[in-house]
Amino acid sequence: MADASQKSADLQNKLDASEEIFRLLVESVRDYAIYMIDPDGKIVTWNEGARRINGYEEHEAVGRDFSMFYPPEERDTAKQQMHSALESGSFENEGWKIKKDGTRFWASIVITPVYEKDRLVGFSQVTRDLTERKLAGQSKTIFRLLVGSVKDYAIFMLDPTGHVLTWNEGAQRIKGYKSSEIIGKHFSTFYTEEAKAINHPQNELEIAKVEGRYEESGWRVRKDGSQFWANVVITPVYDGGALLGFAKITRDLTERKLADQKEEVFKLLVSGVGDYAIFMLTPEGNVLTWNEGAQRIKGYKADEIIGKHFSIFYTKEAQKRQHPQKELEIARAEGRYEEEGWRMRKDGSLLWANVVITAIYDEQQLIGFAKVTRDLTQRLLSDQERESSAKLLDETNTELRHALEIKSRFLSTISHEVRTPMGAIIGMAEVLTTEDLGEDINTAVANIFVSSQRLLQLLNNLLDAAKLESGEVPINSENFPVRSVLGDIRQLISRDALAKNLRIVGTCDAAIPETVVGDEVKVRQILLNLAHNAVKFTEAGEVNISAELLTRAMSKLTIRFKVSDTGIGINQSDKDRLFLPFTQVVDSTKRVQGGTGLGLSISKQLAERMGGTLGFESEFGQGSSFWFDIPFGVGSGK
Repeated sequence: MADASQKSADLQNKLDASEEIFRLLVESVRDYAIYMIDPDGKIVTWNEGARRINGYEEHEAVGRDFSMFYPPEERDTAKQQMHSALESGSFENEGWKIKKDGTRFWASIVITPVYEKDRLVGFSQVTRDLTERKLAGQSKTIFRLLVGSVKDYAIFMLDPTGHVLTWNEGAQRIKGYKSSEIIGKHFSTFYTEEAKAINHPQNELEIAKVEGRYEESGWRVRKDGSQFWANVVITPVYDGGALLGFAKITRDLTERKLADQKEEVFKLLVSGVGDYAIFMLTPEGNVLTWNEGAQRIKGYKADEIIGKHFSIFYTKEAQKRQHPQKELEIARAEGRYEEEGWRMRKDGSLLWANVVITAIYDEQQLIGFAKVTRDLTQRLLSDQERESSAKLLDETNTELRHALEIKSRFLSTISHEVRTPMGAIIGMAEVLTTEDLGEDINTAVANIFVSSQRLLQLLNNLLDAAKLESGEVPINSENFPVRSVLGDIRQLISRDALAKNLRIVGTCDAAIPETVVGDEVKVRQILLNLAHNAVKFTEAGEVNISAELLTRAMSKLTIRFKVSDTGIGINQSDKDRLFLPFTQVVDSTKRVQGGTGLGLSISKQLAERMGGTLGFESEFGQGSSFWFDIPFGVGSGK
């Protein structure tokens, strides 16, 4: 009996020793995470391999649910895997697991139920880190899809949840991380805290999956904490319909971003300079930009001067010598032009200016001129002469303004005083033309009628020219019907046209509203002037008066009015001076048509006062087409 007890005790000791050896063996294994979990999934034991692979110390892991190693979106599957192990005797699986520091690794797991005398006491779980094998297997697919390793672009792959799988040389150069430092980390590492707070990185992946691609430019963060302006393209990568992950390409555009910011700062700087007039001209010399200094020195607001030719700042004598045009020609030929001379302000006063004009090119294409003007009037006046010269300059300017006022009042008075008797003469002459007074008298009456009409037109043109020069021409806004205006103009010229057997035709675009908002009087004046010219210079054929809708946006529209004829046309050599006041392109000793040479000049100025333009096309001997484009509001009519 004693022998049997001794044998039983020896056997138990051997079993205990064997269990201890097995425990030490399991605990010392480094390449496998081997641990026990109870029937509820709580960790009971922990070995060296589990600490190395999962990153937790034994006291941090024991007692916690083993599902903590699963990604948040897969934690519900942990319990399902335990049930599968119970049903099948074991469960094997590969998938992404999470370490203590949050990085992910590809793991092979085996879960096996453990029984003691037919009673379930828990499960053993064996985990192996197969990340290197996983990445090696995916690399064949990944690197076929990537362009390759480049230095100027960060090109790398993300897994479907946004964790970094690969890393190229460009990514290391741009972002500062080595591959060993970043692989397994979530790509939100590269984003600012503000972007992460609004879940921007994850939104990028969602958009890329839905639309097949995502692109944006924005600030990103390097390893050292510095920020760079990045262009980012994210593309989902599929293999046989299964999402492998995302290809992400990032380019550092910080230098370009800073250059754009410098350009914007420069624009703000120029616009704020008060001591220099700094502005751009088009290649033709029209004002394109306007800064605060230009407004202070020249007296014009931006909306008053942009689009006007820069010769407006020059004296009449300089304009006659075509000095402004010569300045541009020299700047274009030599790259730069500089001079000092007299210039004119908006109010007609003079200033002594230093002017520098520089030609601006974009890839050898002239895009305009930069013009810098400084007011040196005070420097010009010496200390001894300053007071007297300033007084003389002020008196001269006052006299000039006074002379303009006297001229305007004189023309206004004369026009009003002469218009009344002239109207009576025209009225009586028109009545007499309907009477049979004999051939000689009828001819004389007709001459009186025509001559008085021309005289009245001359008075009107002189008055209009004076008002335009003094800026006393207001622009009105009222509802008016475009079609009625066209009909009235055709009716007004019909008598003169009939006398020459000319046809009067025309159309009005059906898209033009019934009424528009603008200055009806000015539109009528321009149309009538162009129509009279067309009849005057056409001996056979027709005169066409039409209106066309050019643009319409919301309650704004632009209409082109056109008057075309089959008359004598205009010589190429005469086209440049066609709109100069008191200029006639037909020699007065040879022509039979009347006129003062003011009509076209007035019409062009009126069109510009209404915010529009006036132009023409003509071929000598083939006729002419004059048009003017005017912006209007949409009227209250249907």
